[in-house]
Amino acid sequence: MLITSAGIGGSGGPVQFGAWTNPYWKVYLNTGSSFSASFVNWTTPIGGYISSSTNVGYTDAYGSASSTMNSETWSLTDIDHDFKPDLIVTSAGVGGSSGPVQFGAGTNPYWKVYMNTGFGISTSVINWTTPLADISVQEIIWDISRHSVPRFYIE
Repeated sequence: MLITSAGIGGSGGPVQFGAWTNPYWKVYLNTGSSFSASFVNWTTPIGGYISSSTNVGYTDAYGSASSTMNSETWSLTDIDHDFKPDLIVTSAGVGGSSGPVQFGAGTNPYWKVYMNTGFGISTSVINWTTPLADISVQEIIWDISRHSVPRFYIE
């Protein structure tokens, strides 16, 4: 699957298609030997990167939050082993000069997971509990055993 996630916004930077009201990606499906010549629109939840109070959306397979309130850090990662990349939002900006903070950090940490339905990204969130640590998607390594499920490795 090839995802085209953004057009050009008024400031000249990338902005997710429909980012403010009805966000979506243009997805070119893999045919087995190439990508389809036409795309299908995949709905995504509202969210992603926020710049100067403007929701830019989920513009790439991975994105880091700004310090702006509610700006999110995310990644496309298959978390449930169905071979479809799910949208995992690991943290959000809290405003001020501090960086993004994991949801529920310090007491009940979790990620916001939006499952890939095969026809789009669900707009319903699952709160995915993590160990008591500030963990980002980059700190997951993949178990290369026969189960191929994500496992944590924290240095």
